[in-house]
Amino acid sequence: MLLMPLFQIGELAGALSDEYVVSARSVPWHAIRGFRNIIAHDYGIVDPLWAWNTIEADIPSLRAFWRRSLKLSAVLVRVVVGYARGFMVSSMAKDLKGIA
Repeated sequence: MLLMPLFQIGELAGALSDEYVVSARSVPWHAIRGFRNIIAHDYGIVDPLWAWNTIEADIPSLRAFWRRSLKLSAVLVRVVVGYARGFMVSSMAKDLKGIA
């Protein structure tokens, strides 16, 4: 079903903490959750073209956002672990270039 992945994304967006949502203002979390509500509660017939346009236009940018976020998180974990182990943090700083 075309709408199920969009529904699941909306469900997951609803589980994010308020602090995280505020920190990631570039993502339209409210609209994502709203679209989920339209699908879940059948507020009207969902236009397949509207859903497809969302998939084509919005999902790639959301995917890129998550990739950057996950990469940054992995680098930060490496820096913290390296610092705790006594490694040179500056040698890992190069990993941060081009992420943000």
